[in-house]
Amino acid sequence: EFLGSTNTTQSFCSLQVSQVLDHFQTSAEGLSPSESASRREKYGRNDLSKQPKSPWWQRFLLQFKEPLILLLVASAAISLILGQIADAVGIFIAVFIVNIVGFLQELNSEKSLEALKSLTMPRCHVLQ
Repeated sequence: EFLGSTNTTQSFCSLQVSQVLDHFQTSAEGLSPSESASRREKYGRNDLSKQPKSPWWQRFLLQFKEPLILLLVASAAISLILGQIADAVGIFIAVFIVNIVGFLQELNSEKSLEALKSLTMPRCHVLQ
């Protein structure tokens, strides 16, 4: 059942309304104030949770996981092994610059997204 269940495969949209109401132990009129308070106490508020942000240095390092960046780092390492120090340094500098630009763009995108989120407020009409 829903309350404490881990079964995410059940599709409530395919059930009859009465089946859904029975499943959630409620009625078409909603929950009584005491039942609503009891469930809030037991399961917590029905709020959208925010995921904690990872630190800036971790997000910067994640830029290095891109396949093309890994290929460039590998080619720089091979150049270094073959004694082509100027090529290796050039490739490393280019990779570093690309990662800085990518990181800054991602940071600006996150700020823009946060600004857009502040303009809208998720809401719905609920019967309790």
